[in-house]
Amino acid sequence: MSGEGSSFRYVIKAAGRRLFEIEYDGYMPADDSHVLETERLVVAQPEPVGLYYQVHGFSGFHRSQIMTHADMFGRLGPRVVGIAVVGARPVVRFGAITISLMAKTPLKTFDDRREAMAWLVSLLR
Repeated sequence: MSGEGSSFRYVIKAAGRRLFEIEYDGYMPADDSHVLETERLVVAQPEPVGLYYQVHGFSGFHRSQIMTHADMFGRLGPRVVGIAVVGARPVVRFGAITISLMAKTPLKTFDDRREAMAWLVSLLR
């Protein structure tokens, strides 16, 4: 699944058994279509999943996205065992950590994809 806005692009794809990769690029507006797609994908899975966010090109977000994402992860609860974020700039890292705390969802930031995926796989065991 993928979508584009004027300066925001996202791609959601399977990255392994029970693992999904979500790439954000550009500035995320108040629109929530990407969040709805993520939620539908996770709810459709028969077992809990790990989410890997690749955000190297993600420059920022509309302030409403903090609550939009926190609400989604709060609804998903134990369906998401963990969220790994790779390549986050400071403002994105702060937003991700805030979302994690609000939704009570395990989240770690990484500089390396391998480490991030290894952490998610360890949570799925």
